[in-house]
Amino acid sequence: MPIIKENRYLGSMEMYFKPSDLFSFVEQGSQLSIFITKEFSGIIDSARFAKDNLQKRGSYLLLAGTVTTAPEYLQEKLLDNGREKISIHREGHYLVATFPIKNHKKETVAIFALSKNIESSLAEIRKTEWTLAALFLVSLGLVFAVIFFVVRVASGPLLTAKTTIQEMAKGEGDLRKRL
Repeated sequence: MPIIKENRYLGSMEMYFKPSDLFSFVEQGSQLSIFITKEFSGIIDSARFAKDNLQKRGSYLLLAGTVTTAPEYLQEKLLDNGREKISIHREGHYLVATFPIKNHKKETVAIFALSKNIESSLAEIRKTEWTLAALFLVSLGLVFAVIFFVVRVASGPLLTAKTTIQEMAKGEGDLRKRL
């Protein structure tokens, strides 16, 4: 990782971490999977490959994850989308973000895939939509009621004045009346 201060390159440092350290940050209902590309699978010794029975997804191997088996919706095509840049896709009830992990030569070594089941979020959105629709209809009813009331209140005196003027025009009105 380059160390840069005030636009000057000061040097590099390497960061080592265990994938399990990342998993503690993954919220409930989400899954984090780390897939290593086959080009770099040589860094995993064959004994570990046999022992851990790493799962294949086309040209990728599941290196670690919050679950022991790779979810079915994480297929090679989806992982390919995250090979060069961050990519976000919806796969069924899951929202999946993939992003590459690159070495110092800018070669993609692994791909992180973070997925979240959004079904509960979609249910909340639907519930909110229905609530908003009901509020809109109630508000619309109130607006019409207020308009009806204002028209009735304002039109009462106008109708009285109209009737009085019509009676006066016919010669039948009482000229002592106030408009």
